[in-house]
Amino acid sequence: MTYFTGELRDCFGYCVENAGSFGIPFVTASYNACFEIEKLVAIDNHCDICTPNHVAKRASTRQGRSMLETCGKSFANSQMVSLLDQLQCCHLPVVYGACCGIMGINIKSTMTTFLYSTLRSSIASSIRLDKVGPIEVTDKSQHPSKSSWPRSSRQTYKRPFLM
Repeated sequence: MTYFTGELRDCFGYCVENAGSFGIPFVTASYNACFEIEKLVAIDNHCDICTPNHVAKRASTRQGRSMLETCGKSFANSQMVSLLDQLQCCHLPVVYGACCGIMGINIKSTMTTFLYSTLRSSIASSIRLDKVGPIEVTDKSQHPSKSSWPRSSRQTYKRPFLM
């Protein structure tokens, strides 16, 4: 087993940066349009067009559909349940933003938790692949400093979304 190397740290940073630059604009747009079905459908279709990789597309739609089904049933929210029928693709960033908007979670918390879930999933995957152990992940002395990331979260949030 390897330790929490600089290469792996960089990989986690790039995963979060990628999720921020690609996903956050869709999360934000769907958050702002959470009560406007026509806009959500357009945002979901736009996300589908912007995801050319068939593996990423399948993962995003399965995760998004699962999240929408779970939230709709857990919170007994009829609007979330109706989105299942109206959104053709149900991409995760679109569903995430819409669900958080419907539940009234503020936008900054919505974006932060979206990026956090990406980081958490990346770390969990590296543990399952035996690239790093759970002890190394929790050892704070091996975590990257803020200065080692290519871009701050504030810069990632401010990426424009053209639609």
